[in-house]
Amino acid sequence: WRTAEAVRFAEQSLELTRSMQHPGHPEIVRSLYVRSLGHSAMGNVAAAVAEYEEAEEITRAEFGPDSMLNSWPIYAREVAMSAQWKFQEAAEAIRARTELYKNKLGPAHPYVGVAACNLAEVQLYLGSVDEAATLIQTCDATLKSTVGVEHISHATVIGLRAELHKFKGEREEAEKHFKTALSIDPSHQ
Repeated sequence: WRTAEAVRFAEQSLELTRSMQHPGHPEIVRSLYVRSLGHSAMGNVAAAVAEYEEAEEITRAEFGPDSMLNSWPIYAREVAMSAQWKFQEAAEAIRARTELYKNKLGPAHPYVGVAACNLAEVQLYLGSVDEAATLIQTCDATLKSTVGVEHISHATVIGLRAELHKFKGEREEAEKHFKTALSIDPSHQ
């Protein structure tokens, strides 16, 4: 029910913002982004797709294709595509978000590392083990140098390593990495 409640709140926020702001205001994009994520979580992928497409249209028209605001609808697209098991499309969206981050924030920014983690996870779903392993190394190096090994984001890297070992049938290594990830972030799944 919390997801449905969040979507209702985002809908109210969107209505209020649209009535008070310019049609291309960033708050409208944010509300569409939140609604899209909520609809994806609830399984209403058609609504999620419509909302991220509207958000993309607004950000491109109002702020240009290189605006950091584009990362919100791109991420919403990734989530919607993953919810539909369209991992190739999700990978394309992640690559677009990664390039945006690299161009705007530089290659050593934590967002670039997190995007590499997202792409590694999708590559595992696609069965691209070698590409996933390379991305996990990139993510690991970026996050170690920017946020450190005790940061919650690093638990994601270690969890991905565990998934990689699990995928390869290396159960003991997978368990070891999962335990390490949980020691950094007890809520890690």
